[in-house]
Amino acid sequence: MAVRIQSKPSFFWQGILILLPVVLMACFGFWAILHERNSVEQDARQRANEIIQSLPNDFGRLAANGLVSTDASKNGWFGYLQWALAAWPDDKTRKQLVNNTNEVADITREARVLHEMFPDWTNGAPPIVDFRLSTNGNVDGLRRIPPSPPDWLASLSTEQHEAWAGLVAADYANAPLTNIIALAAAFERTEPAESAKINARFIRLRAESRSLPATNSISLLFRFAGSHYDVESESGLPLGTLALAEALKRSRECGPTKRLWEALRSEVVDPGIFAPSLLNNAANLAANNPQLSEGIRAMRILMDDKQMQRDLADAVKQSGSVNGITTTNVWVDAMGRRWFCILQPEASGGGTIISNKPVHWTTIFTEVSCYPESLVVKAFQGALRDSSVSLPGYFKIAIRLEGQRIALSPKIPQGDVLAQRQFQMISVGEGLNPMTGQESNKPFDDMPSHPRFTVSVILANRPLLYARQRQLQLIFGSLIGLSTISALIGFFAALRSFRRQHQLNEMKSNFVSSVSHELRAPIASVRLMAENLERGKIAESEKQNDYFRFIVQECRRLSSLIENVLDFSRIEQNRKQYDFEPTDLAALAQTTVKLMEPSAAERGVRLAFQAGLAPEKCEPNLDGRAIQQALVNLLDNAVKHSPKGATVEIGLKSEGGAIELFVKDSGPGIPREEHEKIFERFYRRGSELRRETQGVGIGLSIVKHIVEAHGGKIFVKSEIGKGSRFVIELPVKNQHE
Repeated sequence: MAVRIQSKPSFFWQGILILLPVVLMACFGFWAILHERNSVEQDARQRANEIIQSLPNDFGRLAANGLVSTDASKNGWFGYLQWALAAWPDDKTRKQLVNNTNEVADITREARVLHEMFPDWTNGAPPIVDFRLSTNGNVDGLRRIPPSPPDWLASLSTEQHEAWAGLVAADYANAPLTNIIALAAAFERTEPAESAKINARFIRLRAESRSLPATNSISLLFRFAGSHYDVESESGLPLGTLALAEALKRSRECGPTKRLWEALRSEVVDPGIFAPSLLNNAANLAANNPQLSEGIRAMRILMDDKQMQRDLADAVKQSGSVNGITTTNVWVDAMGRRWFCILQPEASGGGTIISNKPVHWTTIFTEVSCYPESLVVKAFQGALRDSSVSLPGYFKIAIRLEGQRIALSPKIPQGDVLAQRQFQMISVGEGLNPMTGQESNKPFDDMPSHPRFTVSVILANRPLLYARQRQLQLIFGSLIGLSTISALIGFFAALRSFRRQHQLNEMKSNFVSSVSHELRAPIASVRLMAENLERGKIAESEKQNDYFRFIVQECRRLSSLIENVLDFSRIEQNRKQYDFEPTDLAALAQTTVKLMEPSAAERGVRLAFQAGLAPEKCEPNLDGRAIQQALVNLLDNAVKHSPKGATVEIGLKSEGGAIELFVKDSGPGIPREEHEKIFERFYRRGSELRRETQGVGIGLSIVKHIVEAHGGKIFVKSEIGKGSRFVIELPVKNQHE
C-alpha cells in the first residue's frame, strides 16, 4: 500500500521574494551615498584647482604693487614734512609748497591713503620703513646710539690727558673766561690730534660766546660747528649737537631763529641720543607760535621714523640673515609688530675732479624695505580682490609668504589643502635706462630677491561642503530606511499570517475530522438500533423503550452539534442575528438545566442550580434561544470534563450593575496561560491522540460571540486540579425601570 507524505509548506521563498528587492535597494542606496560623498570631494578639489588656475599669471606683481604702493605716499608726505612743515616759516621752499594748492591737495591725499592703510596709526611715523645697511651692518646715514668715545680721546698721552681734564673741569665749573682760555692754550701746546685741538677751541668759543648777545653767540657757535661737522666731542656726540644744545639755552633770551631752526632740523635728520630732549626744549620756545609748533610735530614724526629704522636694523641683524651685501627676505619681530623685510643690493655713486681729471666711485649697500604684517595682508587682499576671486563658503584662501602664514582673516583657516600654486613678487615701474640715462618704458625688476609665496585653497568648513549632500543622504537614507522597515513589517506580517493560516488550516482539518467523528459514531449507533428494531430482534418492550430513548437522545445531540456548526458558519459569515426581548433569565436557566439533566445523568454527573437574584423579577433584554444555547454549551463541556459522581453547579447572581450566570465543574482545570486561548475557534487542549472528550472546538467560541453580542463578557477562573468556573456577565436592563 502506497503512502503519500505531504510536505510541510515553507515560507522561505516567499520571505526571499519580499526581502531580496529591499536588500538590493538598500545596498545600492548605501553604495550611491558613499559614491556621492566621493564625488563631492572630487568636485571640491576640481573647484579648488579652477580657483587657483583662475589667478592671473601676474598675481605676484599685483601683490607686490599693493605692498610697495604706499612707499610713494610716505615719501611724498615725508618730503612735505621735512621741506615745508618742519622748515622756518619764512623759508622760500616752505612758502612755495604751502601756497601751492595742488601740492597741498596731493599731500592731503597721501596722508589719507596712509591713514586708510593703517587705521591704528594715530601719531608718529607710519609703519613703513626703508633704510640702508653698510657692509659692516650699520644703518647708513645714522650715527651710532649710544655714542662711543672718539679715537682722539684714546690717543691722548698722559700729559695731554691731564691738560684736557683740567680744561673740561673748568668748563663744567663755569670758570672765568681767562682761565678757560689759558687752559685751552696749554692743552694745544701739548700737540694733541687735530680733532682734540678743535674740541678745545670749541670749549673756549662756547665760554667766549656767553658774554656775547644771544643772536651773535648762536651765529658764532653754528658757524664753528658747521666748519667742523664731522668732528666728535669727548662723549662721541658731534660738535653740532653740542652747539645746538648751547644755542637752545641762549634762545631763551632772544627766541628761536632761522639758523637755530635749520640746525634743529638737521639734528632730526640724523638724531642722536639727546635729540628728543633737544626737541622738547625747542617745543617750549615755540609754544606760542602755531607754525613753529607744527614744525616741532613734523620733526617728531621724522625722528620717530629714524628710530624705527634703528630698531628694525637691529632686528634684521639679529635674524642672522645679513652677511655683507645681502639679497634675501626675512620676517622679524620689532616694536610689537611682525615685519616682512626685503633685502637687496643697491649701488650709490658719485664723482669729483682731482688734478683736472674726473674721479668716480661706487658704494654698495643693502637696501632694506620693511612692511608690517597688516600691510602685507592688505596687499594680498587687494590682489585677490583685483583678481575677482570668488570662493564658496566652505573654502578659504591661505597664503604663505617666505614660510610665514598670512592671516587674511581674523581666524587663520585650518583644514585640508585642496590646491595650491606658487608665485613670486615682482614689482614693475618706469626708470632710467642705465646705458642712455634717459627715461625708459621698459619694465624693470625692483625686487631682485623675488619674495616667494604660495596660494592655497583650504577646505575650511567641511560640514558646509557636505551640507547639500547630507540633505540628499538624509532623504535617500530615510526612504531606504522606511522601505526597509515597511518590508520588514510586511515580512513579519506575512510570516505571521502564513503561520496563522497554517495553524488555521490544521485547526480546520481537526475540526472536519472531529465533526466527522462526532457525526459518524451516533449515526452508526442510531442506524444499528433502528435496524434491530426493524428486524424485530428486540422483543421486550422495556428494552425497546430504552432503544427509542437512546435514539432520541443521540438525535438531540446530533441536532445540537449541527446547530453549533450552523451557528458557527453564520458567525463566520456575519449572518448571525439575535432577537432581543425581556426574558426571565432565571426561568430560562432552570429550564436549560432540566433539559441537560438526562445527558448528565447518563455520565453520572449531577446538575445543581441555584438562583441568587434580587427579590424583584429581573428580565433583561436578550435573545433567550441564544443564551440557552450558550448555557447548553457550557453545561455540555462541564459534564464532559467532570468525573462520575461529581456535581456541576449552575447559578445566577446579581453583581453590581450586571447579572452573572456561572457554571462550575470539578474537572481537571485549565492552565492560566490558556484561559484566553480556549475561547478561540477550533482550539482544544491537549493532543488529538489523547483526547477522551467529545467536541469539535467551536462551542466556547460560539459562547463568547453570543455573550459579546449581548454587551457582556465571559471569563474563566480555573487552576490545574481545582476545576473550572465559567462566568457569563450580562448587563442589567430592567423593563420596570
